[in-house]
Amino acid sequence: MPLTSVSELEKYLQDHVISFKSLTLLTGGNANYCFRLSNPPFPNTILKHAEPYAAAISHLPLPSERMDYEASAMKILKGLLCESESKGETVQLPEVVGYDAQAKVLQMSDGGSTTLKAFYQQCGKGSEKLIKNMGRALGGWLADLHVRARKTDIGEGGNPIARALYRYSYERLIDSAKEWGQDEDLARKVDERYGVLLQSDDEGVCHGDFWPGNILVADREEDCGRKLTVVDWEMCRRGSSATDVGQFAAEAWLLDRFHGGKGLLESFLRAYRERRVEVDGQLDANWLQRASVQCAVHLGYWPSWVQWGNEKETREVIATGFEMLKRADREDWIGLSEGILQELWQDSK
Repeated sequence: MPLTSVSELEKYLQDHVISFKSLTLLTGGNANYCFRLSNPPFPNTILKHAEPYAAAISHLPLPSERMDYEASAMKILKGLLCESESKGETVQLPEVVGYDAQAKVLQMSDGGSTTLKAFYQQCGKGSEKLIKNMGRALGGWLADLHVRARKTDIGEGGNPIARALYRYSYERLIDSAKEWGQDEDLARKVDERYGVLLQSDDEGVCHGDFWPGNILVADREEDCGRKLTVVDWEMCRRGSSATDVGQFAAEAWLLDRFHGGKGLLESFLRAYRERRVEVDGQLDANWLQRASVQCAVHLGYWPSWVQWGNEKETREVIATGFEMLKRADREDWIGLSEGILQELWQDSK
């Protein structure tokens, strides 16, 4: 039985004797069906359901087993990262309330009604300090994940579903090159050289879709600030930590460029670098090259689908991505160190 509407999920909840007062279908996601369950006086929870296709593109097959990896990863990593949270960090994972593996229904705590992307866009003047604090918290937390989960097993094959899906933008970079007059040969080369690595990267656990749209900002501020909850773990895989950093950096750069320059990118990168340097010493050039390529592929492809500015501005963003790819391809470390990810290159090997 599909669980894609409020009425269908209400029947599911009644059949499984799960109490609720109201149920609201949430919008904004592409892959899954998400609902907010209200049952006063208890806190709200989120119900997430996977069908064997993408929710926003029903003709696009998408293995529903992705939800198994998400539920498993959240349980495993919650324990691994709890020490970081107990020190007063503002970043957390959702609590898993329950998981029905047969129906592919995951119930978890509610991290808030606003994503960091939306929160940033809605913030007015005077919010720079808050945004920078969030960037620092996320950078340090992500570095902790990458360091502590290097040997963590998240399931058979390190989540082959996510490994295959993450290559999407690499494989389609050539489409963007054709549309916006960029180097098609370079686009092919990038996929052949770097896209293929996504199938075999095994440095450690990555979130797999780390960007401000998958960070929820708590509706209420606490003494330690606003809690940030990292959601959407279905793309969690064993891979290269550089891909998480590059993807978030691209989106943070876009937010800073188009919505007021509040300093999210610099604060995130600085905190990440400082935390990694504490453990590993300086970041090496090969890792920085991978982070640059991921950031560049993201900028070179996704703005042609997700609108950030007018046509002229979109062309400029995509050109920025391809220029980064050119520098990475010819190993122009000086050029890369002066670009978008310059904060990462401080004192690099």
